[in-house]
Amino acid sequence: MPRFHTLMLVIAFLLQTVLPTAAQAQQAPELVLADKSDVRIIVDISGSMKNNDPENLRQPAVRLLAEMLPSGSTAGLWTFGQYVNMLVPHREVTEQWRAVAREKSAQINSVASEPTSARLSRWPVTATTRVVFSKTPTSFC
Repeated sequence: MPRFHTLMLVIAFLLQTVLPTAAQAQQAPELVLADKSDVRIIVDISGSMKNNDPENLRQPAVRLLAEMLPSGSTAGLWTFGQYVNMLVPHREVTEQWRAVAREKSAQINSVASEPTSARLSRWPVTATTRVVFSKTPTSFC
């Protein structure tokens, strides 16, 4: 019988000390976000997006993101394809900013002439035209 009591004391000790510590270790830390975020939204409108996003889900995604950004944050919206276009200037997020973002999201499409990779593939590479990548800022020869 004394063995039984000893075993029960050991189990009680483990339940009170070890298990709560193990449970606390498994809890995720509390996520703390900054009060004001700075967001740059960049959307691909190159010709390749006709295949990659045929339903043009980029438009509702931008509208959803505009609604989810906290007021007081700063954000801007740009598109790129053949050129870079600023649709919504980088400003403080207000109801007016959201309205402009919703309106300008209708301009997101896949009208850029062709995929960027196709334009780059036509770039003539000769013995005198080469790009050297290194860690220095003057890496173009």
